[in-house]
Amino acid sequence: MKSKFKVIGMHCTSCAMIIENEISKMGEVSDVDCNYKKGILEMDSENEITEEELNEKFVKPGYLFKRA
Repeated sequence: MKSKFKVIGMHCTSCAMIIENEISKMGEVSDVDCNYKKGILEMDSENEITEEELNEKFVKPGYLFKRA
């Protein structure tokens, strides 16, 4: 299932890499692309991943995800 989210709180390419690395660790995700310049996260997963799941996972670094 393809999903697209707007990411609030990314300040650099390192932020995008952190997000990509952490989401890649989720077992059901097969492809992930986080674009810092566009502020967009796109991923392909076996099951739907919700805004709530992402926001809970990234609460400490301070990123906020909204479905795009």
